[in-house]
Amino acid sequence: MKKFRSSFFLMVVAASLLLVFASACTVKTPDFIFTITTQEDTTFGSSTILVQWSSPDGLQHSYSCKLNDLAPVIVNENQVSFEDLTAGDHVVKIRPVDIAGPEQTFNFSVNLAGPNVTVKATERDRPSEDKSGVQPFARNTLITWEYDLNNVGINRVAFRVNSAGREYMKLDNAGGYTMVPSRNDAWIELDPDQRQFYVSDHRAVVNGVEYDLFNMGEDYVIYVQGGNSEGTLGGLSYVSFRLDERYTDENTPIVRISKIETTGPTASASATIKFTIKADNVKNFCAEDIHNYYGPDTSRNNRLMLLQLGVNFVTPTSDATDLIMLSDVTWTHFAQGYNDYNGIKTDPSTNKTHIYKGLVRSADTTAGTDTVAVIEYAVDESLAGEIIGYGLNTTGSYVRDIENRTIDGIQFDHFTYALGIPASAPADSQ
Repeated sequence: MKKFRSSFFLMVVAASLLLVFASACTVKTPDFIFTITTQEDTTFGSSTILVQWSSPDGLQHSYSCKLNDLAPVIVNENQVSFEDLTAGDHVVKIRPVDIAGPEQTFNFSVNLAGPNVTVKATERDRPSEDKSGVQPFARNTLITWEYDLNNVGINRVAFRVNSAGREYMKLDNAGGYTMVPSRNDAWIELDPDQRQFYVSDHRAVVNGVEYDLFNMGEDYVIYVQGGNSEGTLGGLSYVSFRLDERYTDENTPIVRISKIETTGPTASASATIKFTIKADNVKNFCAEDIHNYYGPDTSRNNRLMLLQLGVNFVTPTSDATDLIMLSDVTWTHFAQGYNDYNGIKTDPSTNKTHIYKGLVRSADTTAGTDTVAVIEYAVDESLAGEIIGYGLNTTGSYVRDIENRTIDGIQFDHFTYALGIPASAPADSQ
């Protein structure tokens, strides 16, 4: 009997030890947490929407997707679409079904009435005398707009000339236009993602075509209207503008790219683009502390302290910031009686690189030059033989005085120009 009890006791102890060992060796599997990549609280302009997500292991799994109070649907990919949605707020609850993980919620809304749009001009522009628009301090302005939908399917503008019987410009595809009485005949379809238009008395670029549209002393109105992906148009908005004569073409203070040099890639080096940046007439313009060009207002600026600018690139298929990188800057002495403090900085919100030149009074008697700097970029070999776009950035480019105020009246050439990158040289010529 004692032998039986001893054996039984040993069996119990052994079983207990096995359980303890098994518990000690068990590793708890972490929760499978997927990430919804479609932006939360999006307003869609369509009755059909797509919600997407990514899995932490990079694999496809099965998910239960429940829209509002409807029965859930099972999908075997990292996305789900819903059709015939009504206008208003909606919610989708998503959870993995073939692996342990928490449920996640995605909120969105549907607007089937068409997008509303807000149009404005550069904040430095002052209101026109009748308060209905703007009169730029320089002979140019940047018109921008925003929609209250994220997926606009229609994005269009129209231009009216008030002094021409309030008629509209109907653009052709070759750089010309005719005047028509109806706005319906003058709408210009733009890329759905475009949200700005640069106005100048020099030229305007519409869908890659250059036009001579705006004259000095004329009153214009730009109308903007959008539509959702189902073609329903929303309300239109507008802003008027007038480009007055401030100075002649010869003494216009303008920051521009004056010279371009390119080289093709070789076996040992990438392709390069070299830009010479000039600030024509800027020093003389900034020497006047009071500018009376802007009647009835007067612009009071102090002396020049800072120039900052950057070059923006447009490439055929990819993000230009990954394909065209700043590689070198050759600085110049800008103004007699000033020391130059030069530098480079990157805007973390846009990943755009800008150069800047600070100016501090000194006893330096060396003559200056209108050239700000020569900027060189290294170009990825994938762009060899391609056509790219380039131009001075519309954001982050400015001229400021010693009170850190923008100096009104200086024009930046923000147009996007085309540039061909040389193809790779033959192996025997490298």
